[in-house]
Amino acid sequence: MKEIDVALTDYGLAFECAVFTFVLIRNKCKDQRLSTWFAFLFASVGLASIMGGTIHGFVHQDTLSEAIFWRATIVSIGISALTAWVIGAKILLGNLGQRVVFFVAASNFSIYLGYVVFFNQNFVVAVANYLPAAIFLLVVFAILYNRNQQRLILLALAGVFLTFVAAAIQQIGIGVHAEYFDHNALYHVVQAVGLYLIFRGSIFIVELRERNGMI
Repeated sequence: MKEIDVALTDYGLAFECAVFTFVLIRNKCKDQRLSTWFAFLFASVGLASIMGGTIHGFVHQDTLSEAIFWRATIVSIGISALTAWVIGAKILLGNLGQRVVFFVAASNFSIYLGYVVFFNQNFVVAVANYLPAAIFLLVVFAILYNRNQQRLILLALAGVFLTFVAAAIQQIGIGVHAEYFDHNALYHVVQAVGLYLIFRGSIFIVELRERNGMI
């Protein structure tokens, strides 16, 4: 295994997301749609983590395998962005607003998909595409917390903020040890904590919608 710390933390992140996805899909609620979109969010992050772990652990550079796995990784990040837009719209907006956001987000994903598969696979492109969706979700959680003043919503808000911290760690290159626990491994650990907080908040938000209808 090439980068054992990065690969193992990536696979750990994928396992965490798989558990969250399973719980959300099995969630017994009348309106399953919001829970399902949260499940899609964690599933896409988990898929990106599996691909990333495989690249860091086993795939050699400048090979066809690396090209395939890397494209799958950045496409998965694009799916995460799409789901974040839809989740935010379902929480904050009415039916018309949701349809408009979904149309725009789906159109953007289609353009993104073609661009990253055929033209530019730089990670910066994936980050630039995901960042507005993450900011939108952060704002939605902030508005929702302001309306309800519930601690578990604040956890979701803190979770999204931690994903920004994790991305900053990865981009700046902050690690614990250059060889045994580098910036990518630390990025995965901080991201795992952030995703757990988002998961805890998502369960509550789905339940809140179940009880109140509108949130």
